[in-house]
Amino acid sequence: MDITQLKGLLDRTYGFDISKKTRAREYVYARRVFSKVGRDFGYTFEDIGSIIDCDHSTIIHHIKSFETIHAIDKEVYGKVVKILKSSDMLNPYKNLNESIDVSVYLDRISELEGMVMEKDFTVEQDDMCKLIEIASSWSEDTLSHFIETRVIPFDKMNSNQ
Repeated sequence: MDITQLKGLLDRTYGFDISKKTRAREYVYARRVFSKVGRDFGYTFEDIGSIIDCDHSTIIHHIKSFETIHAIDKEVYGKVVKILKSSDMLNPYKNLNESIDVSVYLDRISELEGMVMEKDFTVEQDDMCKLIEIASSWSEDTLSHFIETRVIPFDKMNSNQ
C-alpha cells in the first residue's frame, strides 16, 4: 500500500480531488490535512509533494501552517488518523477503499425534513418540499450520486465559511 491510497481517502472524504491546482481555501486546507497526515505516518516531504504535485518546501509550509485550518478540517484529520491507527500493522491502509455510506446522509435528510415540517418556516418549508418532490422521483443511484457530488461538497463549503 502507498500514499496514493491516503490521497484517495481524502479525495472521497472531501468530495473533490485535493491535488487540483487551485488556491481555493477548501483545497488548500485539504492539502494541509493530507500533508500533516502523510508526515505523521512517516512519508517524506518529497513523497507527499509528488502525490499532490507540490515541491517539498510547500509541504513544509502546509505542515507548519496546519493549525490555521478550520475546525471541520481538523475533524477530518482526526478521523483519517483514527482510521489509519485502528487498522492492523500488516495493512495500515486496509480501510482506505471503503465506500461512502450514503444512508447516513439519507437519514440526515429525513431528520431535517422532519425538523422543517415541525417549524413555521414557510419559505424554507416550501423550498424543502420542492426539493423532496423533485428528489423523490429519482432512483436510489441517482440520489446517491447527487448527494456525493453535490450535497456533500456544498455542505462542506458552507460549513467552512
